Amino acid sequence: MSKKDFTAANPAMAFISTAGQEEEFNLTQPTPEELAAKAAAQQPLADLQPNAEPKPAAKRRSTAKAKPAPRAKPKPKPTSKTEGAPMKLHPEYIETKSKRVQMLMQPSLHNSIKELAEEQGVSINELMHEILRQHVEQQ
Repeated sequence: MSKKDFTAANPAMAFISTAGQEEEFNLTQPTPEELAAKAAAQQPLADLQPNAEPKPAAKRRSTAKAKPAPRAKPKPKPTSKTEGAPMKLHPEYIETKSKRVQMLMQPSLHNSIKELAEEQGVSINELMHEILRQHVEQQ
């Protein structure tokens, strides 16, 4: 049984090399020793050229592992909620969770609340929260 040649039928196969092609490529490439010898042969020529800037020596990487930097001491935890805070916490926002309430109202009432909130420079949510809080405190 003969091998099928898929390179003619599938253009993508043109980019896949065979073992024979890889071996041929490797034979044409210089070995690391040849590259080092070529570099060493070119280095003295560069030193003899007038007006040529000297090349800096290559830095060698250390094989020893670098010591990790010492860890910074952890900051002490604040003893109260307000200690260590950049500003005073508003008592209204100390609670961490909020509850959602879906509410239906007439469009005219909504427009009035919206206008009042814009005048005060707050959101509708903040205005409604303040109105409800004041009403509960009065009770």
